[in-house]
Amino acid sequence: MRPARPGTPQRPAASAQARPPATAPPGIAKKPPPPGGPGTGAAGPLAIVVSSMSDDESLGLETLVGEYVESGTNHGKKSFKRKRQPTDTEDGDVFIYFWDQRDGPDFGGWWF
Repeated sequence: MRPARPGTPQRPAASAQARPPATAPPGIAKKPPPPGGPGTGAAGPLAIVVSSMSDDESLGLETLVGEYVESGTNHGKKSFKRKRQPTDTEDGDVFIYFWDQRDGPDFGGWWF
């Protein structure tokens, strides 16, 4: 490979441009693992916490807000199931899962 001339911008190597695959939806905080560190068996499954700063109860966000724990995979990415809360008034489970673009680009991405 020829060295670049002075003043000529260089592109970073391909490995510097690659991003690691996402394991959780963007914009959702990951809960830190419990103490113990790797190899101790104490870390357990990945957990995600979904929260809202909205006071508008008519939006129905209380159904989505809560702690989600890893519950399997969907389309090659981890999926997460919401932990039931004593205050839950609705039956049914809530999941966060990834859907690839097999049904078109409008359907690809992370979903509740």
